[in-house]
Parts: sequence; C-alpha cells; structure tokens
Amino acid sequence: MTAVLHRLGLDSPLAFKLVIASLLVGSVLSIISTALQLGDSYVRQKGETIAILDRIEQTQAKSLERAVWTFNEAQVEIILDGMITDANVGFVALTSELGQGWERGDLPSDDPDLVRIYTLQHAFDDGRLEPVADLEVHLNLATVRDRVWAQFWATFITNLIKAYLAALALLYLVHYLITRHLNKIAEYVSAQHAPGEVPL
Repeated sequence: MTAVLHRLGLDSPLAFKLVIASLLVGSVLSIISTALQLGDSYVRQKGETIAILDRIEQTQAKSLERAVWTFNEAQVEIILDGMITDANVGFVALTSELGQGWERGDLPSDDPDLVRIYTLQHAFDDGRLEPVADLEVHLNLATVRDRVWAQFWATFITNLIKAYLAALALLYLVHYLITRHLNKIAEYVSAQHAPGEVPL
C-alpha cells in the first residue's frame, strides 16, 4: 500500500491535501452539474405531463360529451377508468348538468398548473351549444419526481466517479512530470551537505 501511495506521490502531506482538495472540488462540481441537468429534465418532463391535459381535450372530452348526452353511463365509466390508468393523472371528476357525478382517484394538492376544468358542450346542427357536464382533471407529478430522483442518483454517481478518476489521473501526471523530479532535486541537494550544515 505504501508503495502504491509513493508511486502516486500521495505519501507526502502536500500531495494528500491536493488529493482531498481535488476530490472535494470534483464532488461540488458534480453536484452542480447534476442539479443543472436534472432541473432541465424536470422542467421538460413537467411540460410533457401538462401536455396530457391538451390530449384529453382533443380526444376523450368529446367522447365523454357524447356518452353523457346519450345517457350512456357504462361508456362514461369506461372512459373515466381509462383516464385514471395514466400514472400522471391523479384525480378525475365529472359532473353532469343533471347533477350526476363520477370520481376517480385521490384529490392531490392543488396546483393551478396541474388542474384543468373542461366544460363539455353538445353542438346542435344549427350551431347552438348546450352545456352537458363539467370535467375536472388533476395531474400528479409524483411519477415525474420519482423519475427525476432516479436520474439524479444515477447521473450524480456517474459524474462523481468520472471526477474522482480524473483527479487521480491528474495527480499521477503531476507526480510523474513534476513532483518526482523535485524530490530527486531535493535529495540531491541534501546529499551535497553534511548533516547539520545549512545549504545556501
């Protein structure tokens, strides 16, 4: 072990402090880099999740309107069950103009960005619109946060390993190119003077 430390130049206090400083700097830079990457990933994934609200309006809202208008409660149940199977949808509530109500999921904490209320309307041939029901959808970002945390640890550990390997490689190069030569010079200078003699 001593031979390995000597080969790397870590047997001197200065080299050891340089290793510690390099590892600390590498760790801090790794944390900052990982945080920046994950912050961008969270914003992107949150945007993709919120886009689900637009897809619901474009696809399932019209089907729900027809099902409620024709009193097809079985179809309403099927559509709502399908919506809540999406891991990003935390709560769905449908209230018809006649007072009928359906709910799926658990109501998460309110976040204006993650809640949308759709007014479902039936369009007559003459262009008139009649309200049929209100659909309320709450998104749940728990799955997004779980994915981001998993990415954080994977990215952080990878970056940390890279930083440590780079620090060790740098220290070896410094020792090979500089430190070992300085040690030889110091040994040579010491050998030229008798014990107790102070070199000029």
